[in-house]
This record gives sequence, C-alpha cells and structure tokens, in this order.
Amino acid sequence: MTEIPVLAMDAETERKDALQRLSLRLEHHGHELIGRMQLLGLGPLIKYFGKDWGHLRDRVHESVRSILRSYSDQFIVSCPFDDESYVVFTTRGSQKEATHRCAEIGQRILHKLLGTEADTSLIEMLTWSLDDGGKPGFRRLWTIDSALHDGDTEDLDHPGEDLADIDWRAETHLRFRPMMSVKDKALEIFECIAVRRMACVGFVSGRDVLPQPDDLKAVAELDLFVLRSAIPELERMSAQGLRSTILLPIHFTTLTEETGIDYLIESRPLLKNVDPARLAFEIIGLPTRLTEFNYRDLVSALGSASRPVFARVPIEFQNFLDLRLAGIHGVGVDLYDDSRSEAQIIGMLDRFSMRASDENLVTYGFGTRTLSLNTAAMCSGLDFVGGYPVSPTCDAVTDVSEFDLRAVYKPVVNAA
Repeated sequence: MTEIPVLAMDAETERKDALQRLSLRLEHHGHELIGRMQLLGLGPLIKYFGKDWGHLRDRVHESVRSILRSYSDQFIVSCPFDDESYVVFTTRGSQKEATHRCAEIGQRILHKLLGTEADTSLIEMLTWSLDDGGKPGFRRLWTIDSALHDGDTEDLDHPGEDLADIDWRAETHLRFRPMMSVKDKALEIFECIAVRRMACVGFVSGRDVLPQPDDLKAVAELDLFVLRSAIPELERMSAQGLRSTILLPIHFTTLTEETGIDYLIESRPLLKNVDPARLAFEIIGLPTRLTEFNYRDLVSALGSASRPVFARVPIEFQNFLDLRLAGIHGVGVDLYDDSRSEAQIIGMLDRFSMRASDENLVTYGFGTRTLSLNTAAMCSGLDFVGGYPVSPTCDAVTDVSEFDLRAVYKPVVNAA
C-alpha cells in the first residue's frame, strides 16, 4: 500500500505548501479519490487551547490516533499529515457516506476531548474534490456540523466530468476466497471477488471497484465483467477435473433492472460448456422484505434451473421460508462487513444458522476476521466458513482439499 508521507509542517504557509504537494502527488489518481478522502484539521482546536497546546499536544494526538484506530476494520484508512491534521480515506460506500463517516469521526474526537457540547467548528474538514476546471485537490471546506447535516445535498463531482469514462476494467481482476465445509473439513467452495488496486489504500473489492458504485448500470456491467472473467477459470476446472465450485455474485439490482437482465441474457451462451456442478450463483444486496414471488422472479431471471442459487443476506434476516419456497438453495452472511462487537455477532450468528437450517437451507459465513469468530461460526452450525483463519484469497481455484484445523489452532496451543 502506498503511504502518504507524514510531513512536519507548523507554519500556515508551510501547511498550505504541504497540501499543494500532496495534491500534486495524488493528481494522477484524483478521480478515484473524489469525495472519499478528507483532511481533518485541528487548527481551530489548537487556537482554542492557546498556550495550553504545548502540554496538551501529545495527549490530543494520542486521543485522535486511538479513535482512528478503532475505525481501521471499517474500511477506513488514515494517517497523520502534519502536526495539526490527519488524512482519512474511506474505501467503501458512496461519496456522501464517506463525508458523513469522516464527520462522525471528527465529532467523536471533539466529544472525547471537550465533551458532547463542544463547538463543532473546532475541527474542520477539507474534502478531495474537483475545481471548476475539473482538477482534483483538497479544496472543499466543511465544519463537522455542516458535513453531518448538509453533506448529502451536494454532488462533489464536477458536472462536466464523466467518471464512467475511467477504465476500471483494466485495473480489475478476480480473486477467489476459499470456504471450508465444516462437516467435511475440506475447502470446497470458492467465492469469486472482483478486486481493484487503488492509490493509497491497497485494494478495494466488489462494487467499490467502480468509480461510481451507486450507478446501477455500472453495477450490471461489473456483474457481466465478473462472469466473463470467470469463464476461463471454469473451463480450466472442467478440463482438469476439479471438483470444487465457484460462487459467482450477482447484484439484486442487476436482476431487477432492464439493462441488467439484458446483460444476463447476453451472457447465457457463455455458460453452455460450463459444468453446472462447478458454478453456483449468489444474489447479493437483497432487500430484507420481499415475498416468495419476488424471490422466484430473481431465480427465474438467472435462468439457472440446473444451477444452485444462494442469497447473501443480513445477519438479522428471518424470511427463510420464502427463500426456500422460491428455490433458493442456501443463505450466507458477510461477517467482515459487520461493525458490531464480536459478542453480538456470535449471538446473532447462532440464531441465523438455526432458523435457516430449520428450512433446510445450506448456510455459510465468510469474512471471519479472528480465530475466535471463526470458531464461533463453525460451532453455530454453519455449513461453510471462510475468512483469514481458514485461508487468504487466491488467484486460482484449487481442487477440493482437506483442511487441517490443527494448523489453525497450533499457534494458540503452543503459546499456552
């Protein structure tokens, strides 16, 4: 991951010069970063402390760093910029969500330092945005309060700039996340993930590879891109006699929008020579309240009478009966995306697994970030589990292989 340099700048003129140099450094990647990168400035807060800043400085910075660290598993990347500001980059979600998230961080910092009644103007935000000439840089100035309450009213993209022209396909490739069968203790299913390298943050995945993740046509194009890109891997699996299965994600909106359905119809001939046992579809982004007939329409849109269809749902989902009646084969949850405490997740996971199993649905969970969460996922009754304790993502699908659980727990046992 490319790191933004930590610069020691004290004077206001030097600070402006540092901003300009950072803007130049990131100029080549500016369109990817629009609205997603913020600069949290402590300048007004430092003036508020006045002469006390000298002995409060270390304590304030430690508080800021502590709060920023607490967001490190929520798709937030941050680092100091100079002695009075921090760069905050949001790798997932829309521009508006990124602005709000950064403002929430700034508000939390103020509450910790000065209490809940603190003046929100004591921390300022600069947003990476476009000027009138379409040139990106740190130019948009917010107070925390204005970002929290007004940030959803404006578009940070320059109206003359077409972000859809950014060639995300050239920078996007597929990775595969292995999932372990808890019963068989073997790696059997490989979830297909679109991955794109981004400036300053390493990699983003899923619809976040798109310059505009909320553009439904672009999401449908991404689904078709992933399907087309998976075909060579599926053909290789058939040629080599691999017994594993690829789980291919399709967004809910792709199955309900006319453009998306056209793309799916266009793609069906590509699957003619693919062994049905080697490919399953996974519907993602499902709304929580749909009827059995809505679910049937989704399965029908996939045209997959001979292929199993899975659905990725929120962990609090309960409408499992309608999923089964509609022909959905199994349900899964993304645990990596969940910002709740591990104790809360474990309790909800037990209920999820029990209710889904009562309807004879195959269950799976991926994104187990820790060994304890991975253990809880296996003990909850899930049929398949995937995450860092099981295996990192890989460039190619392998054959079904035995998984040695003892290797996962060996470091813990040795440390005991």
